[in-house]
Amino acid sequence: MGADGTAFDKKDNLYVAVNIQRKIVRIDPNGNIDTLAAAPADPLYAPAAIAFGTARGARKQIFIANFAIPPLGGGTPGLVTMDVGVRGRRLP
Repeated sequence: MGADGTAFDKKDNLYVAVNIQRKIVRIDPNGNIDTLAAAPADPLYAPAAIAFGTARGARKQIFIANFAIPPLGGGTPGLVTMDVGVRGRRLP
């Protein structure tokens, strides 16, 4: 699968950066997988770490580190964000 970064939301959904496949997936508690974003349509070039926002207005957004390493398609390293509609689980 190539799972790299992960994060949970308040509904126990798991968000995974699948860097080898260049996509972000959400896995619900029953094991159902939903692709939220995938390259080349979205700006993902080796997505890595995922974290939910903590500021007011950003708690339903995930922030994705974009490695953009050449063997996986190039692109520009940076940060990609997307609203997932569910607040992230607080980290301990």
